[in-house]
Amino acid sequence: MTLVIESDPLMVTFSVANHAPHTFSPFDIEPPLTGNATTDEHGYEHTSVLEKLASNHLFNPINPQHPVTITATENGSTVDLDAAALAQHLALAITPDSMLANHQGYNRDMMGLLSQLTNHVGFDRRFIVDQLFISQVLKANRLPAPANNVIYTVPNDVIPSAKDILSTTAKMNNPLTVTASAPITVDDIHTAYEVFFASLASVFFPYTYGAVFLNNAEFVEFVDYLINEATTLHSASLISNNTFNRFQSMRNISIDNLTAEFLLRKNEAETTDDYSFPRVLVSLLHSWVKLNHDDARANNDAPTCALAPFSVAQWIMPETIVFINAEAHAHASSQDIEKKWKEINAALTGSIRIMSPNAISKLQSAQHLGMQAQMQAMRARKDHHNMQKRSSQENDFSKALPSPQTIVLSVAEVLRKLTHVRQSHNPQKYQKKSLTRASRRHPDNPNVPGTIKSKLFYPDLHVYVDTSGSISEESYRNSVVLLMQLATKLDINLYFSTFSHVLSEEVLLPTKGKTPQQLAALISAIPKVSGGTDYHQIWDYIQINPQRQERMNLVLTDFGFMPNRGLNIDHPSSIFYVPILPDYGSWSMVRRDMSHFANEMVDFDPYIHSRLLGVHGK
Repeated sequence: MTLVIESDPLMVTFSVANHAPHTFSPFDIEPPLTGNATTDEHGYEHTSVLEKLASNHLFNPINPQHPVTITATENGSTVDLDAAALAQHLALAITPDSMLANHQGYNRDMMGLLSQLTNHVGFDRRFIVDQLFISQVLKANRLPAPANNVIYTVPNDVIPSAKDILSTTAKMNNPLTVTASAPITVDDIHTAYEVFFASLASVFFPYTYGAVFLNNAEFVEFVDYLINEATTLHSASLISNNTFNRFQSMRNISIDNLTAEFLLRKNEAETTDDYSFPRVLVSLLHSWVKLNHDDARANNDAPTCALAPFSVAQWIMPETIVFINAEAHAHASSQDIEKKWKEINAALTGSIRIMSPNAISKLQSAQHLGMQAQMQAMRARKDHHNMQKRSSQENDFSKALPSPQTIVLSVAEVLRKLTHVRQSHNPQKYQKKSLTRASRRHPDNPNVPGTIKSKLFYPDLHVYVDTSGSISEESYRNSVVLLMQLATKLDINLYFSTFSHVLSEEVLLPTKGKTPQQLAALISAIPKVSGGTDYHQIWDYIQINPQRQERMNLVLTDFGFMPNRGLNIDHPSSIFYVPILPDYGSWSMVRRDMSHFANEMVDFDPYIHSRLLGVHGK
């Protein structure tokens, strides 16, 4: 039997035959202590790890007499995938610098494939491939996916699931308290840890790797194991003095205050040497948890720890790791838990990559501007608790590509309605008649009103133009035309940036009073970035600066982007979006992607539909 998941005509259709469904486990990979000796590559490699995982677990046949076949159909051409090719597809869906990692169509297709490879991954648009383990645990335990009307919270989910770990562990350790007809098993304890993990993930979506310990005493035992193993490795000259000292310093670490967090690498691109602290720590963590589980099953005892793979990318090549105390979560207040995890997410999110004009052509390293950790996503979900919203549909948007004039008028209308600011590059002079001021022509007649002149400042306009790989030169020229019409209509100077997976440095364009030819020359002289698509950096860039928050921030895009639910998104209230036509498709494809984008964003911003300008006509 062959199962086929048909997706919208964007990327790839996968089919699978004779495959024995696999339940993914954090132990499916072995954290490498060394780099790739063949390629002399010391960094982590997503593809090589995923290829080994695919070879070991995803090509096991139901009928041993016939092989597993996994095929991919793209543009009418069908090819068989081996482990290496399948690993490439999976890596593209999770690798942070991949153009497809946050592409909603590609993630939809890959989640369709994963739903065929395992019985416990739902074909659900709410999840991306990087959240494979969260989706799997929720479905395996018959728990609903987070949605507008399915809201996971600390008091209703996190704390009760933490208490369930304690109660099931106590019952297994004290069998006399349990009825003979319903004894607690090791699997029951594993399920309790899984549900606690899924609850944390569904409330906070931390982009990290983690491990849950029953209590601080169990974590201390793990640290003792780490130091003993590190001592052996140091005696064998496999780890450096500095690495050994870092392990010894872990004696000072406690998880009594809910968690302990470690920064293993500064960013995804940073490599790690053989037997470095990050490599050894993660490897020994896997060994300890596996040993704990094996001993529990052999002796019919309760396991006391579990791995928490919040992100597939972080599972394969962790940049950060969080050690979690289940007992502390069971007894802490909701406010303390929310505060702690907000702090964790604040440390995990907000890396913004800004490219200066000189660096754009060279694609050199980006300037890191800082972090933001506002939790509007949580507030939006709470606002939605008593709201029922239907999903956005393509028919909600105009059937024809809006004209530049329509978009310009829509932008101008919104700009006029925005709150005035103290100072900007967009001043407007006003006059009104008032009896409080004497008339210059009739100063002695109190019944003749005088003229009051005032100057008000509208918000500055900052335009972010999508110049990712899906935007053709023709589409970019159309964007320039739109900008020219905007500048002419509003007669103001405006800020200008281009973006892909990086963000260009902003430029204040002196467009006020310029002719169309002068405007075209101004804009065409500005270098533009290229690559994948990432809106997160724009949102972060706006939110870390109060002056940018006061601007009207306008994104010109084809909507080929899906927000990463592994992050807690703080969507600016001053941002709006208008469409441009990509080179790979038609307006109908833009409408579809815009609909998907609106549906994904409504959890984070209940007013997202009002931020899509010029597209709601017939």
